[in-house]
Amino acid sequence: MRGKAWILIGLFLLGGSGCRAYYRPVQTPTVPLSRYTSIHMPPMESEAFVRSLPGQHQPKYSEVIASGESLMASTAWAYLSERFSGAAEPGPGTLIVRTQLTEFHPGNRALRFFFGGYGAGRARLIVTCRLFDAETGAPVGMADAIAELRYGGQGGSVMRMFENCGAGIARFIFDYYE
Repeated sequence: MRGKAWILIGLFLLGGSGCRAYYRPVQTPTVPLSRYTSIHMPPMESEAFVRSLPGQHQPKYSEVIASGESLMASTAWAYLSERFSGAAEPGPGTLIVRTQLTEFHPGNRALRFFFGGYGAGRARLIVTCRLFDAETGAPVGMADAIAELRYGGQGGSVMRMFENCGAGIARFIFDYYE
């Protein structure tokens, strides 16, 4: 019995992550998203958020956000490519997916490692996703993709939050695909 307990503790410390992700609809889509055949996803708008940070944090956060943005976009596209084709330029039948970094707090990895079960060192990421019709430019829907990291092996990974937000964006689109 004692050996099994150490194996479980080792698995917890080396793997696993207390990262949960979900989306919160702000405006449910006004049209069925199944009418679109392709998706155009421009880069995430994060410059305003980075500029709002204190000066000493801007270089560090901008690197993390740039890496996370590409991971989020590739994760979202991995799911969305099942039903949609990619569009380099928006045109008829294209859904434009604009993302904006609303909140990013990386938390404290050491606190998550030791006391994460109690909520210490929690990290949080919120990305607002706006959907537009490429033909008319009209807004179609809007949601916040939210990822929270509470605990995890070696303190968990902040990059995992970006990956989970990408999955949350895809889940929002699929839930209203009809």
